[in-house]
Amino acid sequence: MKKKTCIHRALAENDTIMSEYQKAINRNYKRWERYNMHSGDKKKGKDISYDEYCEWMKRLLDSKQKFYSGDITKEKFLSVIKELDK
Repeated sequence: MKKKTCIHRALAENDTIMSEYQKAINRNYKRWERYNMHSGDKKKGKDISYDEYCEWMKRLLDSKQKFYSGDITKEKFLSVIKELDK
């Protein structure tokens, strides 16, 4: 079995992070979709409003850019990815 080089490990780690990124986008979009389908403005469970979704997406895209440019750590980027899961 070949040993992974540092580059291979970094790429595999980025794949994992980007997988979490994409899952979070889909999950939170579904939360907004459920909220949008409800009659009235009452949230149920982890539903989010359109404004909440848009604000999170702005932070997420900004964090993604900063992560790839090296301005923030992987942990900070993951915290933004998962911030609506709380």
